[in-house]
Amino acid sequence: MAVNSQHPEYEASLVIWSKIRDVIRGEDAIHKGGEKYLPKLSGQDDVQYRSYVNRAGFYNATGRTVEGLTGMIFRKEPVLVVPDSLKDFLQDVTLDGMSFNSFAKKGVKELVSIGRVGVLVDYPEAEEGLVTQGQVEAKNLRPFWRLYDTESIINWRVEFVNNLAQL
Repeated sequence: MAVNSQHPEYEASLVIWSKIRDVIRGEDAIHKGGEKYLPKLSGQDDVQYRSYVNRAGFYNATGRTVEGLTGMIFRKEPVLVVPDSLKDFLQDVTLDGMSFNSFAKKGVKELVSIGRVGVLVDYPEAEEGLVTQGQVEAKNLRPFWRLYDTESIINWRVEFVNNLAQL
């Protein structure tokens, strides 16, 4: 299977995801979509059509709903019960300054919007010979998280492991 091959579900859903993103972005994205969302009426020339598009209103209930649901989920800060050794880690889970709470909000917003999101937790390979905690800390070797939006995950497979479907 080629690295850039797309899952049939991905191919079937891509157009829908694009529309959802545009609707969430709001009126400007709908206007920019032109005839994709606002078909040209018969007999309209380009000037009339542009005027028609500029007058078209769009109430962004979808975008407001996404913001509202995400806000409701995080109306209270998450309570994390973790060892003291992990508290610093949770202030920067991505190695670029994003806290656990920000990461979770971003992931939930993607999940509420599209219905799926990818999370990768990775750990860099250590050089041979690093054995002490001090050496590992000096090299800043620690897990880091990455969030992938729906459209970034182009292919996947499911296998049964211990009689359970596993991605």
